[in-house]
Amino acid sequence: MAEYEDSLHIGDYVCLFSSENSGFVFSELSGSQYNGLLVFNNQDVLCPKDIPDSQMITFEICPQNRYKLNKKYRLLKESYGKALMTGEESEALKDAKRSAETENEDNVAEERRLRGKLIRYGECIQLRHLFTNKFIQVDTSTTSLRDKNKLKVKMEIHNGKTAQFRIMPRYRIKAEGDIVRSGDEVVFESEKLNGQYLHVSDRCDIYSFVDCTWSELNLALESSDFAIIRKTFRNSETDGALIGGSIIQFRHKYLQANLIAEGIFGEPQFEDVHLRVRECDMFDSKSLYQSTRCFSYWQIEQATSVLHGDLLVWGQPIRIRHMSSRLYLCISNNVVVLTDNGTDPSTVFSLHPVVKQSGIVQDWSDARIQHMATNLWICSEGLIVYKRKKNSWDKGNLKQISAKSKIKYSDAFTMILVDPANVADYNYIIGLIPCLRNIIVQRQQNVQLNYTEFQKILLTLEELNAFVEKCSTPYHRKAQKLLRESTDYLYSDVAKVVIEMIKDKKSVIEKITNKQIISFIKLLKSTKDPLYLQLLHVLCVCKGAAITQKQTLICQKILKVKNVFFEYFVSDGKILIKRKRSTELLSNFSLRLDDYNYICNQLKLFEAFCMNRNHTCIDLLIEKGFINWDVYFLIIKDESIDPLIRSLFCSLVTNAYIEVGSNTSLIDCISNVFSNESLKEDLPNADEIALQSSKYLDKTKLATLGHLKEFIQEYSKNFKLVAKTHVRENYFAVKLFQLSHCLMKYGYYTNAEIKQLLTSEGRIIGVEEDQSTFQTVFNIKKMKKQVSFRPKLEKNLEVITDIYCQIMDTIAMIMELEEKKTLKKFVHFFKQIESGEVQSSLSALLGEDFEKIIKEDDSKRIRYTKLLMKEIGKMFDYTSIPFYAKLPKEMVNISKIGEPEMINKAFLTIRNYYEFPLHLFRDGIESQILITKETKEINNELQEHVPILRRLVRLQVYVEHIDDICSVLRKFAKDYLEPCDTTISNPVAQGMLINHGVVSLLMELLRKIQRSETMFGPKLVTVITCIMELLIKLTIENERCQELLFNHLDLLLIIRQKPELLASLLFHIFYQNYRLCWRISTNSINKLVEILSKYGEKYPLFAKILSILVSVDGVSIDEHIIRKNQILIMKYVMQFFPIGFRALELQAHDRRKILLREEGAQSLEYLLNLIQLLAFCAKGDEKYIKSFCENVLPLEEILTILNNYDIQISIKKPFIDFLTWVYIVPSVNEKQLFETVIAHNK
Repeated sequence: MAEYEDSLHIGDYVCLFSSENSGFVFSELSGSQYNGLLVFNNQDVLCPKDIPDSQMITFEICPQNRYKLNKKYRLLKESYGKALMTGEESEALKDAKRSAETENEDNVAEERRLRGKLIRYGECIQLRHLFTNKFIQVDTSTTSLRDKNKLKVKMEIHNGKTAQFRIMPRYRIKAEGDIVRSGDEVVFESEKLNGQYLHVSDRCDIYSFVDCTWSELNLALESSDFAIIRKTFRNSETDGALIGGSIIQFRHKYLQANLIAEGIFGEPQFEDVHLRVRECDMFDSKSLYQSTRCFSYWQIEQATSVLHGDLLVWGQPIRIRHMSSRLYLCISNNVVVLTDNGTDPSTVFSLHPVVKQSGIVQDWSDARIQHMATNLWICSEGLIVYKRKKNSWDKGNLKQISAKSKIKYSDAFTMILVDPANVADYNYIIGLIPCLRNIIVQRQQNVQLNYTEFQKILLTLEELNAFVEKCSTPYHRKAQKLLRESTDYLYSDVAKVVIEMIKDKKSVIEKITNKQIISFIKLLKSTKDPLYLQLLHVLCVCKGAAITQKQTLICQKILKVKNVFFEYFVSDGKILIKRKRSTELLSNFSLRLDDYNYICNQLKLFEAFCMNRNHTCIDLLIEKGFINWDVYFLIIKDESIDPLIRSLFCSLVTNAYIEVGSNTSLIDCISNVFSNESLKEDLPNADEIALQSSKYLDKTKLATLGHLKEFIQEYSKNFKLVAKTHVRENYFAVKLFQLSHCLMKYGYYTNAEIKQLLTSEGRIIGVEEDQSTFQTVFNIKKMKKQVSFRPKLEKNLEVITDIYCQIMDTIAMIMELEEKKTLKKFVHFFKQIESGEVQSSLSALLGEDFEKIIKEDDSKRIRYTKLLMKEIGKMFDYTSIPFYAKLPKEMVNISKIGEPEMINKAFLTIRNYYEFPLHLFRDGIESQILITKETKEINNELQEHVPILRRLVRLQVYVEHIDDICSVLRKFAKDYLEPCDTTISNPVAQGMLINHGVVSLLMELLRKIQRSETMFGPKLVTVITCIMELLIKLTIENERCQELLFNHLDLLLIIRQKPELLASLLFHIFYQNYRLCWRISTNSINKLVEILSKYGEKYPLFAKILSILVSVDGVSIDEHIIRKNQILIMKYVMQFFPIGFRALELQAHDRRKILLREEGAQSLEYLLNLIQLLAFCAKGDEKYIKSFCENVLPLEEILTILNNYDIQISIKKPFIDFLTWVYIVPSVNEKQLFETVIAHNK
């Protein structure tokens, strides 16, 4: 038998080594979508390194299996699918399933019978991968990923002819019939496709989420040779014995505890190796079974090589590898730890029996573990409890372990082989982790996936879902525990995948059902994983705007669940936090990472509940005690609490108490529409505005608000920027300044308080100090040297940039507010001059001949300009911004820092600073002073409704607010622009709406409609109808509104809903407005002609609009013909003529029917508008236009129409114009030729 010691047999475990690439064939992925085989490169054939798991390179030699009955069952099942089957079909499927199961049993019995049979060259075998438990197969319908002229080799769980390969010798020194021995060079020929062999491709990046460049295994006409190396000779002795590569559990006999090491490969390790007690209880049957926790799985490797899978004997050097983390057990400095260095001598151990014996190590043997380098023994620390470094859902009884020179009798471990079914479940889960991580990375990097990659991701997640559902049945309780153990990390990865896939994608979020949301909440309750809080946050907020329906649903459901959130309360002046029965100081929470992350995500979720003034959620949170004004204020003030937590409370205060109810920005409350009485009044007190606009801040809370403002002022006064440290402190400063900005915005600050706070904030950004502040914080000198490349700022410097930008936003807001106040004084000043109440040298500005005077005399123009600027200077309150005079210089200094956002804000501030007088005159000219009682009442209503409309428009997600928006727009159109009282003229109402910014809001709303039409659902047409009807009434004979809408013409031309309203709006924009007709762009004309050709006679007004663009009024042909538009319109009419303009292609008798009103009014209007358009375009010396018109409408037909008495005279006018400019009036060149001939004859 000695000659057969190195021979190969059925059932042996082997490894395939590619001689060309010097690497082993392997696969580390599970699932059906990433089922290819790869080949390592540059490995040692005897002792390879960096093998993640020896199972991945191990294959079992199997005999040819029968497969036809299984194939029949699979095909029958696929043909029926999920459709409802008849009784005969159901019985046929059951019979096929029973036959397939019988065939599987026969195959298992045949494998068991042939086990140990010698393998000879020329025989057909199958190779089953040990890690995935799948067979190597050829995919006859798919090409290789690397080489498109070769077939893909994959792994499948079922048998088939494509899984059968004939093993052949590589060299002629061996022949068919010879015994195959370990180390032989062989080739594998496909039994399905004769003459094609397993082949190894060149190196390439097979999968985007694999860091290394490996080769792919495929099928080709050319063969690759493999060294087939036996790892384990399997016979009766190996059954129930430990071999190299065995997966076992170490159970401490005395403590009844399993040896545990937590963690997943590729993730940081937080916990040390320890023991988890699992006592046997005779009254609990579950405790009598073997544990299925994957963290207790260890793999035994022989110290000589990972390829050695022989039987283990006592005292043999081995390595013990943790399965899930893929790290080796090691003793370093007398401490039991894990390491990733598989060649370190400190990772070598030996097993010694409790009772002296020699020979093979069997399953359920009791052993002691000795470290070979130091002769230390792995022992328990008795009753000493192991304290976790990171919180987990697992609350088991944990004990410490250590390494000691002396061992106790009780320190023995029972080695238990893990059940193969549990190993298979574990391998499936662990093989999906790289795929899930890849999905997360792709979503984070916004990678655009093609259809194939997207389908792979979708099917992978569906397979995982099916596996989880299978494990949730009562028959798979062991698999459930395995999933819980591994999914402490895997579920986190899945949650990350879901978060990245639905983040800021409203169409996807809307498809998340209520049932799924409830399941997320249940997972949050069971796992206490903060990732599920992030997931719920993503469902509530999309692109910075809340989704009210999801907000309310999640808030209502989650607040009914107990012990999910931390609660806050005050005791003896200290902030305490409580969940379940445990209570401790909030200031201690930053020391525990898990609880810290949980509370941070909890606060972010509460903020999401309160966004967009969701009063339902706010009231629920207040009722449950999660929102408390006094507690929040104390937390913000308490410096012992982590700054990041304090910053989150600042954001929560803003959304729960400030931006609520009917609170309206002070800037939005001021417009350039005034009454005589309002010009004389001062702005109301800020605290009065706050009391009137918020129901959440009563007088008691306003008293606390005073203390909060004092704290903000004191904090701003003492705050200093630190560049390299204190990131969280700087982040808290950002949020605190945002809170103060919001309080100013809604009028909770008096003028004196604003000046005081701006003084402190100005000092922070260096306005009151020298430039050493900039150089210290941002190192400007160093940045100036970067000419072509500016390095990205460090994280803390980004936060400091946010501080600068926030303070500059506050300065810009105060500047705008002061400009609004100055406008009021400016208008009042000239109103007093006009009425004679004030005598001023500027009264000449109101004279009718003033413009003529200053054009003739430059000295007067200069003098009046100086006087006017002096008066404006008196009106503007420069003390509102203490450093206003040197603001431009300081903004220039800030821009030198080099951050793009800061540069933009700095120069925007400078521009507003210098353009203020221009804005003042522009707004002053457009301002209105109301006289009648009715107009004043309308203005009061507008001041109430326009802020509501502005807030609704800027919410971004409108489904829940469409009815409110439409009701406001209908009120504007009906009550204000169609007044019952004849004393109110439409121009006045139009001006009031425009001055209140209604047109700008409507354009903003239309722009967001075009970005995402699905946002509005079935009410999209209703919204557009209300917008268009209001715009039409605003535009009629109003040049200012016409100008505003003309600036958004491109936006209007892409609206496809309600084209009849669009035509009416465009008509009123251009009617009798020569300047706008002249300014229209080529692209806009192109779109108009395209729209006309698309709709045709359905909406004939579009043809009239084109006529207006040529003739302004669309009726007469005079000297105001715009020749540029003439040429462009005819160019695009001729371009779209073949696909549109049916009326111009009709026969003469068909056109006659239309003119006799036999085809309907729309067809008649459309034909007349087109003829009029062609007549306008024919005026001039463009011969090709006249030629085109002559072909469209012959002279004989025109004369026939003009002589037909049945056609009304009003209908004949376009034909008379057409006859005049096409046939009678010659072009310029023809006229010159005619005059030359007459002169010659004379």
